[in-house]
Amino acid sequence: MANKNLIKFTILLATLTITSLAYSQSQRSVEWYLDQFDRRYRFAEQLLSAGSSPYLSTLLQQAKQQRDKAVTAFGNGERQLAIVHLTYANKLVDQIIQNALRIPLQRLRDQLNELLQRAERTVVGSGNMEAERLLKEAKNQKNKAAQAWLQKRYQASLEHSRVAKYLAQRAIDLVKGPVKNLADRAAEEKERYNELLNTARNIVNSSNNQLAKQVLDQAVRQGLGVKPAINRGNYALALDLYYKSTRLLLRAINIAEGQLGSIEEQAREAMSRLDELISSTETQMQSSNDATSRILMQNAKDIQNRALNNFNTGRYQRVIQNVDLAEGIVMRLMRRLTRPSNDTTSRVQQELDRLQVELNSVRESIQNQDNQEIQAFFSQAQYLAQKAEIALLRGQPRSALELILAANRLLVAGEKLGTSGPEKAIEVADIQVSLQRLDRHIDETNQAISGNKGPAFDMLEHAKTLRFEANEAIQQEKFSLADNLIQIALDLCQKARKM
Repeated sequence: MANKNLIKFTILLATLTITSLAYSQSQRSVEWYLDQFDRRYRFAEQLLSAGSSPYLSTLLQQAKQQRDKAVTAFGNGERQLAIVHLTYANKLVDQIIQNALRIPLQRLRDQLNELLQRAERTVVGSGNMEAERLLKEAKNQKNKAAQAWLQKRYQASLEHSRVAKYLAQRAIDLVKGPVKNLADRAAEEKERYNELLNTARNIVNSSNNQLAKQVLDQAVRQGLGVKPAINRGNYALALDLYYKSTRLLLRAINIAEGQLGSIEEQAREAMSRLDELISSTETQMQSSNDATSRILMQNAKDIQNRALNNFNTGRYQRVIQNVDLAEGIVMRLMRRLTRPSNDTTSRVQQELDRLQVELNSVRESIQNQDNQEIQAFFSQAQYLAQKAEIALLRGQPRSALELILAANRLLVAGEKLGTSGPEKAIEVADIQVSLQRLDRHIDETNQAISGNKGPAFDMLEHAKTLRFEANEAIQQEKFSLADNLIQIALDLCQKARKM
């Protein structure tokens, strides 16, 4: 009974307080307050799932009850009363989170402070620009964690502390160099990567920033190649993929928080990162006589020079595009340096490298063009190249090769479109007939290879994907692209049935 009276009294106080703020908060809907509560509530549930005091569990139940009352009040048209209940519910959840996190966060702060002290001694004066950049960002994340705690954003404080710890450790590792064998380093990096991935997901999903979500998805796709690499014993490749994925995760976090700095600062940082990457890769190439590797490195350096020229003329966005392009080339080069040279996978990788060089060349030639259909051909070819890379990392060279061939076909078709236009006008009715024909072939192939989970199944899945992409192209009235995608999908179905 006493608890009920206490709750009623607290709600009365909250009502008096909120009434004075009602007009200033009129822009915020009840849905906004509900969203704020639900996010905090889910986080509090996670914290208490590992076991906690009965007192905090009781508070969580009371918070849920206040939410239910808010929903009822809102349904009855009592908006202000609903906000009162939700405000009180949020206060309860904040109290739970603060109590549940106090000891773990203090422990994390102690670990972070010790790590930053070590990083100061190791990194400062080392001459390693990337390590110094990471240390600076680690300190920045530590400050954000402190600010978030003062603002009662406890989950954000925890996430910033975790990112700071990761960055400080990476900075130390960059300077001290490998102290363990590759297998142990890969296992250690896996643990760090998974922790950072969870942190990035929490921050990005809370931000509703679409660009941040795209970068996060790119990081996850990049990380798909780690497990196959480890299964093949290629720990150097696994580490390369971890490092590339973590850079993307950190970029996603920065985008989500709107902490990218000026475009000039971003461009300068990107060029510094590329310089370090090229320098370290050239060191690894000293014992290699591979001609393709030398061509890839020269391509990367040419793009690096263009980035420098763009920076000197103030075209900073173009610098970032150049750096992303060059980094992709160097990363593929590094994979060449860490894999066996005389196997099927190696030969398919060579084809993928050639395709990537061609894609880079096409990208440079069309970036100032306004022809949307040519851009669409290029985008589809790039998409297929990405799928080919993932298939190769998963140990599916035959599937990867078919995707590479398909991407090359699209590049050739796009080039023809740019020089002479389509050979004939394509009618919507003809495209629909071709699409129906493809549907029949997909059904027939599905029946013919029933139970086959090998390359034939992979090709059928690729055909289904291209069918979806073709339909999207039709909706956008890109009929030439749709026609090419359908023809490639038909060929894939035929090849799958012959296996």
